[in-house]
Amino acid sequence: AEAYGAVGEAVDGTDPEAVAEAFGRLVEETRRDPGPCLLEASCHRFQGHYEGDAQTYRPRDEDERIRRDHDPLLLAHARLTGAGLAEAAELDAIRAQAHEEIQALLASVRADPAPDPTTALDHVFAP
Repeated sequence: AEAYGAVGEAVDGTDPEAVAEAFGRLVEETRRDPGPCLLEASCHRFQGHYEGDAQTYRPRDEDERIRRDHDPLLLAHARLTGAGLAEAAELDAIRAQAHEEIQALLASVRADPAPDPTTALDHVFAP
């Protein structure tokens, strides 16, 4: 960010509280002094580089450790229940509802007709 004359901050992107706090600081900075800001939120990749990637470049136990220790949803669940801010059953219900909504959306998208392949290059190039 500094190289571009912008205010910047790097944060652990798997830590929901850290991301919210860093974002809040950058919002306040922008309100005080309008200008570009950059928030770099680093996180682990939970899947391969492409669908079907066997991920032979990292040990299986590393993948399991990353999922166990760095999944933002699991971290938020543990923090909220640990602090007494939410009950596990309440969070599980929210997760189940979100899953149902996603499944309904996927079904809707999959039911849409495929686009006409002859229009693939429309609006790609200027006339």
